[in-house]
Amino acid sequence: MLANAPGDAISRALAFSGATNPTAWQTGVTLRGPTGQQDIYRLRPRQRVLCVGPDPATRDAMVAWARTHGATALPCPTDGVPSAPAAEVALFSGDARALLQLQAALAERPGAVVPAYRWDGNATPLLPIVVERSISVNTAAAGGNASLMALD
Repeated sequence: MLANAPGDAISRALAFSGATNPTAWQTGVTLRGPTGQQDIYRLRPRQRVLCVGPDPATRDAMVAWARTHGATALPCPTDGVPSAPAAEVALFSGDARALLQLQAALAERPGAVVPAYRWDGNATPLLPIVVERSISVNTAAAGGNASLMALD
């Protein structure tokens, strides 16, 4: 099955946090939380995104899109056999037959499961090529001031 992430999940999370900067997902936003706790939501680009397209032009567009958002793109050869080692995720564009071949090739590889996400040009959600990080720091021990807990 091809994984499809909700396209506006990141936008909703950032809107909830009150972030107005469109690139806030890269640097992190402070979320509303209880007194004595500091919560930061951050997205980091994935380091190994396999780009699988039906032709060189599509594959090159996928690579450019992933790199624009800070991810490290690994272009797949046009013969459809992914040879890039240790991909974290695959972006896919093509027909059902090519998808089945890709999934079979990914399943035979050792290591972690590599999900495949449909690439739909610039309308593709960012979620497949980023890793979510939510950091929660208990600041109550420092009187609610997180900077008192920092070592400089």
